Amino acid sequence: MSEAPLRFCSVAGCRALTRGGACPTHRRRETQRRRSAGAKHLYGHGWRAARRDYLAAHPACTACGAPATVVDHRRAHRGDPALFWDRSNWQPLCKPCHDQRTDEGDFGRGRADAAPHAGRRVVVTGRPGAGKSTAVDTQIVPGDLVFDYDRVLRCVVAGLEDTTQNPTDLIPLGEALRDAFVAFAARSGTRRSAYVIAANPRTAQALADQLGASLLDLG
Repeated sequence: MSEAPLRFCSVAGCRALTRGGACPTHRRRETQRRRSAGAKHLYGHGWRAARRDYLAAHPACTACGAPATVVDHRRAHRGDPALFWDRSNWQPLCKPCHDQRTDEGDFGRGRADAAPHAGRRVVVTGRPGAGKSTAVDTQIVPGDLVFDYDRVLRCVVAGLEDTTQNPTDLIPLGEALRDAFVAFAARSGTRRSAYVIAANPRTAQALADQLGASLLDLG
């Protein structure tokens, strides 16, 4: 079954990509709001002391090995005190890995087997001026991989400012750099997210197929 197309977050003004509804950040905020409202009485002094002792005994994130800062509930406790205090339901996580679990809906679905997901792969296409670079800029975080043909040319061609009229003799260079980028992202096993901008819809679809990526068509 094919995946649903990417769309912008349903929260007004948010440009994050999602396959439906709110983006991970807004879903996480809503999850935290509901959890705080429904289980506020559980997160008192007793929890803070238990959390401190647990992290002292389990200092490493079980997902990535980084220093753990969060005691995560493997299964969503939904305010159930027995499940909340069941230490076999706890695991130490760093904040990024904990946020990834939340982004994937683990609190909402009560999954017990979650792990950080591999970096996303997205190919963005659209007519000139559709906002392709802006759409990518709203998604990326430090360390993500981005291939933007116009920006690449500005890096390799001295004095090039107007990329609306890219030199046609450099098209083979741009395609070679793009293909090397895609090959690296597809085969290297990197967990970094990778974004590719391609103006031609047919080329964009071919790149998405090669990368196993989602295709965002801005029209």
